Amino acid sequence: MLKHTSRVILLCLLLSLVSLPVGAQEAAWAKLSPPNTDQFPLITTYLNVYDAEGNFVHDLKPSDVSIIENQRTIPVSEIKELHTGAQFVVAINIGPAYAIKDSLGATRFEHIQQALISWIDAFGLESRDDLSIVTNDGVEGLHFDRPAALLSEFRAYEPDIDTAIPNLDVLASAISTAADRATQFYAGRGVLLITPLPGEDSLAALPSLESIARQANVRVYIWMISSRAYFDSMGVNLLAEFAARTGGQLFLYSGEETLPAVDPYVDQLRYLYYLAYQSQISSGEVHQVAAHISSPGLEITSEPVEIELQVQPPNPIFVAPPLEIIREEQPNPDDSSAESAEFTPGEQLIEILIEFPDNLSRALERTTLYVDGKIVAENTSPPFDRFAWSLEEFVNDGSYLIQVEAVDELGLVGASIEHQVNIAIRRAPFDFLNLFERNVPALIGIGAAITVSVALLALILGGKIQPKTTGQLSRRKPSQRAEKPKPVARPLPPKPQPTRERLSHWIDRFSWPARRPEHTVEEAYLEILPARNGNGHQEERIPITQGEMTFGNDPTLATIEFHDPSLEALHARLRKDENGDFIISDEGSIAGTWVNYTPVPPNGVRLDHGDTIHIGRIGLRFAYNDIQKIPKPRITSQESS
Repeated sequence: MLKHTSRVILLCLLLSLVSLPVGAQEAAWAKLSPPNTDQFPLITTYLNVYDAEGNFVHDLKPSDVSIIENQRTIPVSEIKELHTGAQFVVAINIGPAYAIKDSLGATRFEHIQQALISWIDAFGLESRDDLSIVTNDGVEGLHFDRPAALLSEFRAYEPDIDTAIPNLDVLASAISTAADRATQFYAGRGVLLITPLPGEDSLAALPSLESIARQANVRVYIWMISSRAYFDSMGVNLLAEFAARTGGQLFLYSGEETLPAVDPYVDQLRYLYYLAYQSQISSGEVHQVAAHISSPGLEITSEPVEIELQVQPPNPIFVAPPLEIIREEQPNPDDSSAESAEFTPGEQLIEILIEFPDNLSRALERTTLYVDGKIVAENTSPPFDRFAWSLEEFVNDGSYLIQVEAVDELGLVGASIEHQVNIAIRRAPFDFLNLFERNVPALIGIGAAITVSVALLALILGGKIQPKTTGQLSRRKPSQRAEKPKPVARPLPPKPQPTRERLSHWIDRFSWPARRPEHTVEEAYLEILPARNGNGHQEERIPITQGEMTFGNDPTLATIEFHDPSLEALHARLRKDENGDFIISDEGSIAGTWVNYTPVPPNGVRLDHGDTIHIGRIGLRFAYNDIQKIPKPRITSQESS
């Protein structure tokens, strides 16, 4: 009795071992979907996480997941668990093995059909899943969004079991069906393959089918229909490895075991996580991204996936930049000093366009406007595409280089090309009327003083007022009184008329300031060269008697005026420096100023005796009068040594 009981227990144990799933997952695993870079540098992706039993890991928090991007750990900015439904296909590979009956007369196919019908009945009237059925004898029911439609297919399916020839083409069709409908998103994709033990030719196709399933992220669960004699065959091992590598399981069914529930297969595919993080990619083309999960009882890292991105700095471009800015002086009726002169415009709007050569639009941190390498305007908040360039410091003609720099949120810096801008100053003409109106009281006072002075001088010259000579006044004692002279009758002499001698006599009585004779020293001179057309003034020369002279075609701006269209209003300047040398410089003219046929640099050129000067088309020769400054001729012997 004891021996019989032991045999029964051992038999039950063997049966339980045979009915266990084969090739189940032995370790937890995670899979990251290809990242989406449309919102770069914000990158989004999806994550599947399963424990060692193949169950989906729920309720992960942002602190549980991090992204490893090019070996740099980045925290996720958002994680969300989604329940979207699964895309699941039942693939039935019909063959004679389905026709074997049990002790009650029911075939293996009938048991399988009833298990599938029970599974569909449990769904209810609606489901989020996308369900399909494919068979090797031509029956297809694709992408049912209502379980009732699939249920009708199962109930109506009556295969010709005895004549059907099994093959794994149905598995290839099922994987393709589970992976299609790219326009609709599902958390996971799976296939339940119900098949007899495939032949050697079909088993040889498993590696390629495994590659297709893994690439499409399709799990394959297998119910193999066979007698127990084949449960430990090489073909079973190949099927078990195939199912495990795709994330599925293999179940062996001889007709006596209880078929497993289908819904747990599908339920594991209905969930996934949505992830978002801020990428730190700033260069290169191919990058690797993986997800690391660290939660109680779970520590795994997904296989890395590749991102192809070639990140480049932003490229700022000027939009219709000005070639010339004309600033006009505005008359100030209250103050005529040069320091208070106002010019318009006071600022210039500069607009730019910022493009991203890598087509990865992103936020900007800063844009900067430079003028001759100096920062004149900066934006650290929107709008980044315009600047107000202040022109207050520019009160003289000049040429300047402007450039824009842009910095994006990744820290990448891009600069525009340099653009030249000319600034021209137009000064207001002198307003005599305005000057008179502003100085009326002073002018009236000056006029009155001049009138009184002229009247006083006229009275003096006319003899009405005679200055007394100092020392000729008679002195009297305080106690004495002057006696009145007795009148004497005599004719009065005629009134003398003032003569030139008398005028001169009275003028000489005044102490006039001595007028110093004007004396100018002509240190050097400019000789006007004849023009090429023969109409020049060869004999004319310009003495240099001042510390500074200006040349141009406007008499209000130039001390030496030339009527020639090649000259500017103020064209050139000649000055004497502290060493006694004469320096000529150009005032920003178009035709320029040349010495010995070489353009004059901005800081000017020192002149030597005999130098040839061209101011526009006007030719001059510089010469010293001081013989000490005229270089002596040098005699060089040409005899050979």
